[in-house]
Amino acid sequence: MDQLQKCLSNNMKWYRKKNGLTQEKLAERAGITANYIALIETGKSFPSLTTVNKIAEALNITNIELFNSKSLNYPKKEKFTKFLLERIKETVIDVFENNDID
Repeated sequence: MDQLQKCLSNNMKWYRKKNGLTQEKLAERAGITANYIALIETGKSFPSLTTVNKIAEALNITNIELFNSKSLNYPKKEKFTKFLLERIKETVIDVFENNDID
């Protein structure tokens, strides 16, 4: 998968989830099939500009936002945030267990 396709697939998935949409709901709003949404999100297919416009409109964003390379950081930030929260939780539990704090 090339960088442009990776950018599109990651951004599309991120904006879809941000809007609380399933692939099926996004497909319904865009007037395409859920299977095609899945193919785009996994990088197995690259949509036409007409389809990109339909998807962007269904997500209430511009088509440019679907190709914004800075957006590639969103999934990484979410993953890193989950990692940090887990580490904080482990640390707090460790402090309580090892210091007999009641």
